Amino acid sequence: MQDTPTPKTTRKSNNVSEKEWCKLMFEWTSWLRQTNISLRYYLKIDPYTLTEKEWAMRVVELQWIRLEENKQHQK
Repeated sequence: MQDTPTPKTTRKSNNVSEKEWCKLMFEWTSWLRQTNISLRYYLKIDPYTLTEKEWAMRVVELQWIRLEENKQHQK
């Protein structure tokens, strides 16, 4: 039976301190929350009702929408 993963990885090239790992996890979860809020606001869908594949597809669509909006605002 394998040990439970910890913030410090076992490979020397990927050693991350617990503080850095916590920071990275916070950034990642913040990005997820922001993305889910954006899906609700822009696409009017509940991200929690989507499968992982559907969620990923909607995120790509949202990124495209935001890029197109930026193009329009720059004109």
